[in-house]
Amino acid sequence: MPRLIDLAGDLTKQKALRDSLHCKPFKWFMENIAFDQPLNYPPVEPPEYASGKIKNVAIDLMCLGAPKGNREGSRYVTCSCACYCHTPEIATPRLT
Repeated sequence: MPRLIDLAGDLTKQKALRDSLHCKPFKWFMENIAFDQPLNYPPVEPPEYASGKIKNVAIDLMCLGAPKGNREGSRYVTCSCACYCHTPEIATPRLT
């Protein structure tokens, strides 16, 4: 899979133009021009769009999954593939 930087191609001309025009960085724009954006357009946490399991095709007894409502920083669990890792009471935490 190509890296994002590789997909952009050669940016030498764009960087030279930016330097010759003395353009300010995007951070400057956000701090000085659009400083009130978070007040007018607060960030919204998107609804969950996926949950589920990762199944080992060689040994189909155990799965690795994220419990429903899993948030960043939460533990992933291993459990019987029959429980689909949605019920933390059934699953045993193994990994962080």
